[in-house]
Amino acid sequence: MSDNLKNLEITQVNNRNIVSLKIDQASVNEATERIELAKPLTHMKTEEDILWLAPNHWLLVSKATDSKMIVKKYTDELTELNFNLTDQSSGVSVIRLSGLCCREILSMGSGLDCRIDELTIGACCTTNLARIAVTVVVIDSGLLELYLDSSYETYLMNWLLDSNVIRELADSKNHPMSIEALS
Repeated sequence: MSDNLKNLEITQVNNRNIVSLKIDQASVNEATERIELAKPLTHMKTEEDILWLAPNHWLLVSKATDSKMIVKKYTDELTELNFNLTDQSSGVSVIRLSGLCCREILSMGSGLDCRIDELTIGACCTTNLARIAVTVVVIDSGLLELYLDSSYETYLMNWLLDSNVIRELADSKNHPMSIEALS
């Protein structure tokens, strides 16, 4: 599903293998000595994209590597530590926002400071967007990926489309509440 309205494209991203990695807090330091993990509030690209969610929680995301192979790889690397790997591929949806106004749309429904100098390229943070828990990954200044519970995907897609229409109406010089109309 895609909608291209005035520099905004909303795309449902398919075929992502997503594995949740949780490590016992007492084992995090040793785990980070064995494997490279994203630092707080960032994501990193390796063989898998690694998204930081919490001090002991990451999402491992891949287009090419199967979830079972990701689980096996990290199980082998973290042997003898207390951790949990769970395939989340069917439970997590990814929506891509691209275009000049994607940050404006994000700021309409969340408490994030979406300015480019605050929400920088490489950032990864969790927030509520339209009352849904969403992990926001900043790929580029005009490209964001949203990770969310798949049961909310249709609702959020509709909310994003509606928000873009509202944004366009507010930008319109003919809108009764525009600055030009009130002058």
